[in-house]
Amino acid sequence: MNKIRKLLATLFVPIFAGATGSAAVAETTPNQQSELAELAGQLRLVVRSHEAISERDAMMTKLNGPDHSLIRFSLTPSIDALLIADKGMSNMMISKGHLADARIDEATALTTGRRQVLSLLPSLPSAQDVTATGVIVSPTADYIGSLILADGWDQLAAAVEGLLVVAVPSDDRIIVAQVVEGRPIETLQAFVDKEFEEASRSVSRALLVRKNGRWIELD
Repeated sequence: MNKIRKLLATLFVPIFAGATGSAAVAETTPNQQSELAELAGQLRLVVRSHEAISERDAMMTKLNGPDHSLIRFSLTPSIDALLIADKGMSNMMISKGHLADARIDEATALTTGRRQVLSLLPSLPSAQDVTATGVIVSPTADYIGSLILADGWDQLAAAVEGLLVVAVPSDDRIIVAQVVEGRPIETLQAFVDKEFEEASRSVSRALLVRKNGRWIELD
């Protein structure tokens, strides 16, 4: 594995830098409106392991009923998008009950969470950046895995020669690679596997490509 790290060390560069955000509110009394605005401003749409979140969701629903089912959806077989509230020192997974109490509909909450998390993140790298380095790995950063929710990946994939491959081994790391002849995908997979195993919150070992406007996992 040290040999792989040495090989990749020449290719992997931190090349990301960032932006700003906002929220959504329903019609309520002044006190309720203040609480609602606070929750709405905390919403973030994040990426999590499908297996881990499915187990957590099933447990919460079984113990506490359907109102406690989590607000989430599948991005790929191994990756879910999950709605959370960022409380500063901690995060809270958002359930259907939380949204009902706050009088926020699910579609609005998901749209708000996506917009607000992306406002904290850098823009996508350019095709020139990806081509110049071959592989780009982000610095460790909160929510950086949510960058796969951003617009522009189809255009980037079309502009990069060869195959654009993306991985989210953890919620605080994203890897963007150009796979061409002479640059073995097995080397990239080995690096992603190691990042996944060493992460404090692992998401997926999968290598992702764009197809028909969606993320597809490579076999």
